[in-house]
Amino acid sequence: MRNKIIISVIALSLLMTPNLIHTNQIESRPTQLNNSANFTNINILQKLRQQYILPSKEIIINTTQEKPRYDIKLSQKYQNLVYKLCEENNLSYEMILSIMYQESRFIINAVNINNNGTIDYGLFQLNSGFISTHRDRAIKYCGLSENARFNVLNPDHNIRAGIGGIIENKEYYIAKGVIDEDMLKYVSNSLNMGISGYEKYIKRTGMTSRSYSRQIYKNKAMLENTQTLINK
Repeated sequence: MRNKIIISVIALSLLMTPNLIHTNQIESRPTQLNNSANFTNINILQKLRQQYILPSKEIIINTTQEKPRYDIKLSQKYQNLVYKLCEENNLSYEMILSIMYQESRFIINAVNINNNGTIDYGLFQLNSGFISTHRDRAIKYCGLSENARFNVLNPDHNIRAGIGGIIENKEYYIAKGVIDEDMLKYVSNSLNMGISGYEKYIKRTGMTSRSYSRQIYKNKAMLENTQTLINK
């Protein structure tokens, strides 16, 4: 009985040795125990399974970095979707949340009627004058099914279309030679007033910064420093 206890304790310690644990598999390598007998790691695991009913042949270590957890008025489901799309498209998660907050305060059914009669809908305040464009962006960039019946007040569709528009704007400005440190300014202002409107603004004023983009920077800093966003 004493020998079984010694072997089990040594085997368990081997399981915790970093160079013997891999993401996908455990190496089978001869190991000397008590100067008396050779065992492989696999043999030890088999013995342990018999004694302790280990559930799997492999030990899997999850080394994926978890997404930041923010105290904001957006459900975990939609925070997860935003984070996934940002990771897939090399976008700042905090930037996207800051834009969404500025647009709708995370109110999923937010509606705004503009002076020209068009209506802005949802988390990204997607304009009713470009419904087909919003749908196309959601499909092209963010994985919306072509068979989906696009609805701007469906938060999933709205997020995919809004982020799709940001990706499209980013690609446009990368081709124009805009550097990374200025990208938030260009992308957010273009989202707010359209690429054509923003370029006219730059030509007219000689400036690239606007009150809208400055507020996005403030939102982003608040989120990163306090882990939340509150109404100002």
